[in-house]
Amino acid sequence: MVAWCEAQRLNIRGHNIVWDDPRFQQPWVKALAGKPDQLRQAVMSRVNSLVPRYVGHFIAWDVNNEQLHFSFYEDALNDSSFSTSLFLDVQRLDPGTKLFVNDYNTLENCNDPDSTPDAFILKLRQLQAAGVTNLAIGLEAHFTRPDVAYVRSTLDKLATLGLPIWLTELDINVNALPNHNITQGAIYLEDVLREAFSHPAVQGIVMWTAWKPSGCYRMCLTDDNMDNLATGDVVDILLHEWQHVDILAQKHGSLKWRGPPGTHKVSIQWNNTTYYISLHVKPGRGTQYFIVELPSSFTTVQMQASSSLASYK
Repeated sequence: MVAWCEAQRLNIRGHNIVWDDPRFQQPWVKALAGKPDQLRQAVMSRVNSLVPRYVGHFIAWDVNNEQLHFSFYEDALNDSSFSTSLFLDVQRLDPGTKLFVNDYNTLENCNDPDSTPDAFILKLRQLQAAGVTNLAIGLEAHFTRPDVAYVRSTLDKLATLGLPIWLTELDINVNALPNHNITQGAIYLEDVLREAFSHPAVQGIVMWTAWKPSGCYRMCLTDDNMDNLATGDVVDILLHEWQHVDILAQKHGSLKWRGPPGTHKVSIQWNNTTYYISLHVKPGRGTQYFIVELPSSFTTVQMQASSSLASYK
């Protein structure tokens, strides 16, 4: 599977090394709960076999999934520092890969005391204080009715740490909407995608929307015939909008556009000739200026690019 993904130039996240939720432990792992020495040995056996195998192949590890909500390993080992030690062990084995704290109900709502933005930040600072340097923030983003204003304020607060932020399991619970209204679900999905994509601290979005014969978990992008649902149409439209834009230059060759941070490939058509350049838009709220001199003439094209919190049109 890894070889196939790499052949398609697909990035891979390691989800996950261990999961702190007691409901999802294999029976043989649960049986070790009263045998801390054997359980610790089993955990280290997994870490030492799994992590080195994929060094250089993964862009991220979800190290101890949902540790803000659960504590199976901490309780079974009677060791409150288990998670910190695990992060340090993984960092030692794979120092070049981002290590994520991944959890839910931080971005989705403000009603869960276990995973408020402050609780998330406290956990990250504890890991940093212990010497974990390659951290990242994983927000599962399982929404029903997203509060976009709260999403933005939460992203802003988490961004103060200067760490990469990913939405790691994005979906909309269509089954919880009146009449299972997928059209309304698509509207909510677009709201979240636009807000996340336009935020300078968000570096990735993964959607939890895979189709399977027995039905979707909470939301799919296609029906059983692989034809787009309303949610799939939203994704296709946004991908096209975010990846390609045509702009007619104003008088004297100047133009303006709004786009996300990163490298943009630009083609300029002038006097029946096409010129190709790359422009790098830095994160930030201000307007950035680019001057491009076309080599076959004395014409100068002036471009203004804003990487503010909006996707380009």
